[in-house]
Amino acid sequence: MLPEWTVVGFSGHRKLAEPKAATDAIHRVFDRLAAHHGPLASVSSAASGADTLFVEEVARRNLPFRLILPFSKTRFQQDFTSADWQRVLPLMDKALIVEEISGAESDEEAYFETGILTVDKSDVMVFVWDSKPAAGLGGTGDVVKYARALNRPLVIIEPHTGTIAAEERLDQLPPQSVQTAWRDNPRAAVEYQFKEFDQTANRHAPKARNLVVIIIFLHLFAAAVGICALGLHSIIPDWAVDTASGVKIAALGTALVLAFQHGRARHEWMRSRIGAELCRSFLATWNLRRQAAIFPNMTLDGFEPLARSLRIAWYLDQTVACTLPEARAHYLKNRVCDQIRYFRKHCRRARFNFRLFKSLANVATIAAIGFSLLALFINPHAAAAQNGGNPGEQWMLTAKIFSLVLPLAGAAFMSVIGAQEYSRRGIRYDEMLVKLRGVARRLKTVQTWPGLFRVVLETENCLLQEMVEWHSFVRFAGEAP
Repeated sequence: MLPEWTVVGFSGHRKLAEPKAATDAIHRVFDRLAAHHGPLASVSSAASGADTLFVEEVARRNLPFRLILPFSKTRFQQDFTSADWQRVLPLMDKALIVEEISGAESDEEAYFETGILTVDKSDVMVFVWDSKPAAGLGGTGDVVKYARALNRPLVIIEPHTGTIAAEERLDQLPPQSVQTAWRDNPRAAVEYQFKEFDQTANRHAPKARNLVVIIIFLHLFAAAVGICALGLHSIIPDWAVDTASGVKIAALGTALVLAFQHGRARHEWMRSRIGAELCRSFLATWNLRRQAAIFPNMTLDGFEPLARSLRIAWYLDQTVACTLPEARAHYLKNRVCDQIRYFRKHCRRARFNFRLFKSLANVATIAAIGFSLLALFINPHAAAAQNGGNPGEQWMLTAKIFSLVLPLAGAAFMSVIGAQEYSRRGIRYDEMLVKLRGVARRLKTVQTWPGLFRVVLETENCLLQEMVEWHSFVRFAGEAP
């Protein structure tokens, strides 16, 4: 299984009077974090001074790390002495990925953006800071201020003595995660994680979908029993009325119990399905070159730790060597064509079920109108005289009961359409089919790695956006508790 990483970010002064004290303090902070919140990864810049000391400690511990540079490497080199640059270069080669800030209008703004992005990508920040305000925009003091504004857990190291000047909100960090031998074969770990999510989702999906239908019709049944008991109370014995009341209570009680079960099943279904699709997306892009960061963007709270673990596993697996034609053919066959088959099958099923339940709702509505007209035009006294009794009253009563129950049945059928999202799926899946068929045509003409990266990223973002829409619909509309 993939571990849940705690990402340690860093920012510090470029000029240090006591580098040894800062180095020892960084070492102690890492020991503590590793003991209580491991496994650890890191994100930082690689500027001279404190940043270099931090990255050297990360590399010494063989932790996965990400570097964010304020400029291109050529421009960044100008901020180093020759000796310091030679010290930093090997560290850059060990990083999972080296990112460069672009578009800044000044050097100060570039350094500030580097610090901001470091805070955004971290779970906890470590600062080597003298507690003084920043001398200019982008100084360590500004980054500390930003981290505190986000309520980010942080540790502040006093640069002269190496003492821990402050620890804030460390109790918010996740506890230590169990590590497995996943690094021996990152892809196998991701495949295992995908299988676990997929099996859990497939187990809970039918239960969640079936329970919501049962709950709807239990409410319909309870309402129908209550209407019948109320309408027939004058011609049926009291014990039958009491029995009907008991049946109604039992049906509603069962619906209430099933509603709690449905909530749990739906939660597990949604969480596992989204996790499975994230894993599927990374596995689909596994054969692409590691020089490119083909990471889909799915903005759902709670899934960033999983996406981060998948990114780290993707970068750490260096065994994949695939030519452009092989990568293109693999993605077309195992991702695009597979999704076309999926959406085509479920689009047909959703449209069939939509037409079925819509027809049932229309039939119930038409029948309700018919029984209402029947009850309106029946003359019970004339019918009673003709038949020598009171069957006319019974016929009118029956017609009135059906005129009340059948609209509820129509509403129940329409509720099933909404709860099972048949209408949305039918329309949305058809749109996805059009999109994916266009992707298939584009892939067959791709001749360069950048072209393949562009098509893949657009496709993965589109597929995961469908998951976001499904999540929102199921959680807040179709099956809200």
